[in-house]
Amino acid sequence: MTAVPTPPAAALNVDPINNDPINNDAINNDAINHDAINLDSVDADSVDADSVHYDPVDIDSIHSDSVNVDSVDVDAINVDSVDVDSDLEEPAAVVLARWAAGLDADGLPDVVVEAVREHLIDAVGCGVAGIRRGAADPALTVARGLGGPPEARLFSGERVGAVAAAFGNAVAVHALDFDDTHAGGLVHASAVTVPVALAVGEQTGARGSDMITALAAGLEIVCRLGAAAPHGFHARGLHATSMCGVIGAAVTAGRLLGLDETRLVHAIGIAASGASGLLEFLHSPASTKQLHPGIAAANGILAARLAAAGATGPAGALDGEYGLFRTMTGRSPDRSVLLGDLPTPERADLRSDPDRTSPRNVGVPECAGPRSDPDRTSPRDVGVPERAGPRSDSDRASPRSVGVAECAGLRSDSDRRAARGGGRWEATRIGIKPYPACQLTHASIDAAGEFTGSAPSALTVTLHPDAVPIVGGLEKRRPRSAYEAKFSVYWCVAAMVIDGWVDLDTFEDLDRSDVQDLAARITVVTGAADVVAADAPGIVAGDGRVARVERPAGGGVRTKAAANLGPGAPAVFAADGPAALLDAIEGCLK
Repeated sequence: MTAVPTPPAAALNVDPINNDPINNDAINNDAINHDAINLDSVDADSVDADSVHYDPVDIDSIHSDSVNVDSVDVDAINVDSVDVDSDLEEPAAVVLARWAAGLDADGLPDVVVEAVREHLIDAVGCGVAGIRRGAADPALTVARGLGGPPEARLFSGERVGAVAAAFGNAVAVHALDFDDTHAGGLVHASAVTVPVALAVGEQTGARGSDMITALAAGLEIVCRLGAAAPHGFHARGLHATSMCGVIGAAVTAGRLLGLDETRLVHAIGIAASGASGLLEFLHSPASTKQLHPGIAAANGILAARLAAAGATGPAGALDGEYGLFRTMTGRSPDRSVLLGDLPTPERADLRSDPDRTSPRNVGVPECAGPRSDPDRTSPRDVGVPERAGPRSDSDRASPRSVGVAECAGLRSDSDRRAARGGGRWEATRIGIKPYPACQLTHASIDAAGEFTGSAPSALTVTLHPDAVPIVGGLEKRRPRSAYEAKFSVYWCVAAMVIDGWVDLDTFEDLDRSDVQDLAARITVVTGAADVVAADAPGIVAGDGRVARVERPAGGGVRTKAAANLGPGAPAVFAADGPAALLDAIEGCLK
C-alpha cells in the first residue's frame, strides 16, 4: 500500500476557511463517486493531528437548513454508544427492584420499622375479626382444599402451601374492609403484603427482622404505585389495591426468597402481567372485592417463585408502552412519585433515634410510644368504639392511649423527616382505619358525629368528585348487603348520627327502619377536587348547622387490635418472628 505523504502543517490550518460563501446548493452530491474513494489507502499514522486547528471554526455559520436529514443512514447509528441519564431512562421496575434488593434491616429508620409493626398488628387483628364473623369462609374453604406441602398456616391453624395460606389470610384481612389505607394511592397496602410475609416467612424460616424488611419493601412499593396515578385505576373501573398489590406481594415474597435485583425485576414483570380486579362489585352486593387481596397475594408469590425458577418478565411492565399504567390507567405514572427520593441504604441508615436499644430481630416487639402530631386535633383513640355515645370535644383532643403495640398512624412532619432518613417513606403515611367502612366515608362519618343526639330533618353531605361514584350514588341509599353498606355514605352517616358510633355491628342489621329513614333524607353534593379523595374534608350540613372535619382522624392501633384479637392480644403483641406470630394468631381463634 502506498502511503499518503504528510502535508505541511500550514496546509491543514482551517483558520482561513470561510464557511459563509459555500453554496451548498451548488454541490452536486450525485456527481461524487463514493466507490472511487479508497479509504484503505489513507495511512492514518502519518497524519499529524496536533497540527490541525479546530478553534477558529465558527459553528454559528453552519446552516442547518442545508443538512439533508433523509440522507442519514439510521441503521448505521450505534445506539449502544449513546450515553443517557440512567435515572431518567431506566424502567421503573429496574429502579424499584434495585432499591428493594438493597434494603437492609439495620439500615431501616426506627420510625419505619415501627410503622411496619403497626400495620402488621392491625392487619392480623382485622384478619382474626374477619374469620370470627365468617366473612372469609369461602376463601378459607378453598385454601384448605388447595392443600399443598405444609409450608405455612392459615390464621385458623391449618397447614397448607404458602400460596394457599397467603390467599386465605389476605381475604380474611380485607373481608370486613377494616384494614389500613394509604390515602394518596387509595390502596389497602397491608392486606396484600402481611399475609405474604407471614406465609413465605414461615416457609423459609425467616427471622423477624427479615419479615419486617420484606414488609417495608412491599408496603412502600404498593403505596408508591397507587399514588403515582391518583384515582387512575379507579377511574377505569379497576381496584387499585389488587392492581398494585400483586407487585408489592411479589417484592415481599421475593425478598424472603432471596431474589437478587435481576430476578426481582422479572418477578415484578410477571406479577404486573397478572394484575386484576374489577370495581363492578360497586353496582351489586357481590363479594369480589373481598377476594381481590387474596388473589393478588397468591399471584405475587407465584410471580416470585416463577422468577426464582428462571421465568422472565418484561422490565417495562410498569411504565412501558404496554405496561401496567399506560394500559390500565391510560397514562404514564408520575415518576417523581413512583421513584423520587427513594431512600438509599446509606441514607436509610440515618436512624430516627440512635439511642434505642430494643432488639430489631423480632416480629412485633414493643414500640416506642406515641408520636406527636399537632395538626391532628381530633384523634379517635379506639378502633372499635365502645357503645358509650358520642365523644366530647375533650375526649377527641385527649392523647391516645399507649401500650405494647401502640404505634401512631399519621405522624408529624418531624417524625416523617426522621422516617425518611434522607428519603421519602410512603409506608409511614398509611392510615389506620377507625371505622370498618370504605375510607371515602370516614371524614363524613367524623363530621356526622357533630349531629349525634339530634334529630335532623335532612342532611347534605359534600363529597370529593372521585368519591361520589364509589360511596355516594343514589342506589347506595338502600344497601343490599353488609359489604355494600360499607360503601354507602348514606348508611354510614345515618348510623353515626343515630348511634354515635360506627363499628362492625353497624352493618349487621340492614333492616333498621331508623337508619333507613334518615339515609333516605340525606343528599350528596359534589365538592372541590383540590386534594386526593381520601384526604378530602368531611362536610355535613342540616337544620342550619354545618359540621366540617378537615381530614379523617384515623385510629389507634393498640385498642383496635386488642378489640379485634380478644384475650389473645398480648401474645400477638409479644410474638417474635413469623412462626411465633402465627402461633399467637391461632390461639386467638381457639
